[in-house]
Amino acid sequence: MSKKAFKDLKRLRSTNAYEKVKKAIEEDLRTEPHPQNLDIKFLKANKPWMRMRVGSHRVLFRPLSKAELAKYSAKRGFAVERIIDRKELETVIAKLRLSAKRRGLISF
Repeated sequence: MSKKAFKDLKRLRSTNAYEKVKKAIEEDLRTEPHPQNLDIKFLKANKPWMRMRVGSHRVLFRPLSKAELAKYSAKRGFAVERIIDRKELETVIAKLRLSAKRRGLISF
């Protein structure tokens, strides 16, 4: 999880959504194959980013690259970038796209 995602999750601690979001990230996202009830979609024009809907919140994440998988000796994994309210989605996606492009994660 990114530093921003940790801050986002910490901000949810005082809400009812905290446990749901935490469970979705720690258990449901790790399960292979993903449970049928997970609402996961690729972000249009922003691959490899995906969003998972958890109530009124969205978890923005991407699969780890081959280099990242090798670094962690893993076969599969995800990088959680942000946990946001659905109202913030468009604004955060625009920032996410710029950040990913700078880091060389995606090209346009």
